[in-house]
Amino acid sequence: MTLSLAQLKSYPSSRKKRRRLGRGNAGKGGTYGSRGQKGQNSRSGGKGKGGHRGKKSPAFISQIPKTRGFLGFNSKMSIVNIGQLNSHFSEGEVINSKKLVSVGLISKNGNGVKVLGGGELNKKFAVTAEHFSKSAENAIKKAGGTINTVKKPQTRKK
Repeated sequence: MTLSLAQLKSYPSSRKKRRRLGRGNAGKGGTYGSRGQKGQNSRSGGKGKGGHRGKKSPAFISQIPKTRGFLGFNSKMSIVNIGQLNSHFSEGEVINSKKLVSVGLISKNGNGVKVLGGGELNKKFAVTAEHFSKSAENAIKKAGGTINTVKKPQTRKK
């Protein structure tokens, strides 16, 4: 009979059993359970949080920038200039948020699209977006295009 790795077993005394501490005085490791006597670290949950450094401020606090004022939770609108529309789309095309995403002008329609009046517009478009600046509205209408404003339905957060 040949010996293979699957037939090998460890010698019984070579593997030390793990000691389950703090389970009463009947077995070993009762009473203090290797925690010492009194003090914070002897209590349950006594180690504290990771960033706590006594009286000093936590280490991660120094890495957070000091910002002032109010920062809202709403993500910002995606912004597109009319000059970008002029270069990415052909004459008479219907432009909406899905087409802007497919062309790569906006990442995704998270919090709406605002069309601004930067650049020149020589083509006629039908543009659908949540918001338009006055200069963008005037430029699109002057080129012979149409504007459709869409209000996004508000989602209630629970």
